[in-house]
Amino acid sequence: MTATNPDAYNNDVTFIQNSTGLLYPNYNGNSAYAGNLTITSPVAVTFGANTGTATFSGTGGQKHQCNWWHTHSCLYQAGDK
Repeated sequence: MTATNPDAYNNDVTFIQNSTGLLYPNYNGNSAYAGNLTITSPVAVTFGANTGTATFSGTGGQKHQCNWWHTHSCLYQAGDK
């Protein structure tokens, strides 16, 4: 998930985390999301945790939905576009 080379997600994307381990999409690179993004996780998921970014590149409105198992906020880091 973008450890070094960029990824392109051309449709809707769902990240499902079933444990408390760390999940860092876009860790070191830029990934483009053209569809909607849904996250289901018991812990926070950090986009661009190191030097990466997330670019939401859809041609229309895009939905970003977070389904936390516990109380967390759905936050977008500085650098997310």
